[in-house]
Amino acid sequence: GILNLANRLYGGAVADTDGACRLLAGETVTVWQVEGSVPLRFTFENAARLYAEL
Repeated sequence: GILNLANRLYGGAVADTDGACRLLAGETVTVWQVEGSVPLRFTFENAARLYAEL
């Protein structure tokens, strides 16, 4: 799910639900933003680690 979304994200950001709600309310939150257009290469073995790093 979220790793696939991150692979398709260009110029945007990924936030958790609480962060997204706070952004909609006009607050500032820390989000993950893609740097460049290189897709995340993930496998079953490294998906949990990559997700935790988002």
